[in-house]
Amino acid sequence: MKIGKELDRSRTYSLDEFCEEQLQQAIQALKQLENIMDKAISEVKITILKVAEKKNIKEYFESNLSEDTAHFKLPKYRRLLKVIFKFLMLVDYMFQELIRQLMNTAVTLLLELFDNSAKMSFTVEKKNESLIK
Repeated sequence: MKIGKELDRSRTYSLDEFCEEQLQQAIQALKQLENIMDKAISEVKITILKVAEKKNIKEYFESNLSEDTAHFKLPKYRRLLKVIFKFLMLVDYMFQELIRQLMNTAVTLLLELFDNSAKMSFTVEKKNESLIK
């Protein structure tokens, strides 16, 4: 998954430019993650309703649950809830791993950028003095 554009490594950023670039990338990344989250929630709902329909207990998952719902279906409902819980935990772990990998990549790139900035030769630094002021 690619989030945002990379910083131009051939130029020196002022602190304000760097912060603005990072803010724009954070906004774009948040939009992408929210989009993924919305799609995942939608797909999980569809999947749960399909399974509930196959088990003939779909009415337990709908908001208009009536009083005369058959109580002999409750054990099926409870078993399905346990399976759904395990499934949602798996999905949650997958998203945690995705975010961990994204953060690892982001921190590695930031460290590399700082490291390259620290290694910049003095003559190149002189050329970019106007940015510092």
